[in-house]
Amino acid sequence: MAPAGDTAFDFGRTLLIGIGAQKAGTTWLARKLAAHPQVHAPIKEVHYWDRVRAPYHDAKRWRSAITNRRDRFVRSLPQRFWRKKWSTSLMVRPDPCDHSGYVDMFRWGYGGQPVLHEFTPAYGLLAPEVFDEMRALHADVRFLLLLRDPVARFWSGIRHAHRVQLANGMTEESLVHLARLALADPHDPHRRRSDYAALLSAPALGKGRMHVAFFETLFTQESYDAVLDFAGLAREPIGAVENPNPSRFGKVAMPEDLAAQAREVFASSYEQVYDRFKDRVPARWGGA
Repeated sequence: MAPAGDTAFDFGRTLLIGIGAQKAGTTWLARKLAAHPQVHAPIKEVHYWDRVRAPYHDAKRWRSAITNRRDRFVRSLPQRFWRKKWSTSLMVRPDPCDHSGYVDMFRWGYGGQPVLHEFTPAYGLLAPEVFDEMRALHADVRFLLLLRDPVARFWSGIRHAHRVQLANGMTEESLVHLARLALADPHDPHRRRSDYAALLSAPALGKGRMHVAFFETLFTQESYDAVLDFAGLAREPIGAVENPNPSRFGKVAMPEDLAAQAREVFASSYEQVYDRFKDRVPARWGGA
């Protein structure tokens, strides 16, 4: 099978990949960047590296999509008719070293923009070596990481994950119980999404390849300009700022004893972020 180097990008000046963190303003920033005239972003949450690519893809979910006929049909459609399900299913390849489907996804609707972009917060859970694979696909790969106070991000993520149950009568006591279970399990994704220490230490994300912004100060012209400068994009006014993904359960308060437990669990994340970014860390950090 073809190695990854034979399926690398031969178009676009920069591949800009957003890797997290969930519930830290990623949807807002992804939409802003997708609307920039110098950016080509076919899909926001592509989920290629964590779900679609072999051997991680769910065969039952994608197996019906892998046909040449469907491939040709979808490619013939104008971009406004595409659907995320179609586009992502066409990226599936049986060889884990063959990333041609991911590259081809960016070809769909490409109009010569210098920056190719996708933002999948779940990439923050990937093993460090996967970021090396990403970097090998393009001559200029850059990463975006949004950080939010680890405790506040954790509680927001828990509420978001159980929003359907909350809407159907789930009690706050049950939500708190689930949060405690997540904090007690080092492998739980809700806990891992706030474990910034491991992510910040990934070698492939160093050497100026990653820009870190903070949720608490993200929605400002200064912060947005810094993102655009990092990506090599022309500056533009930030415009009106609206929450694109408001929660109906934002007022479900986190009990102080749970917050204290979470601060202890995420102590290493606080320590590393403060050590690395110092005065850039927002004053609102320190726990929910």
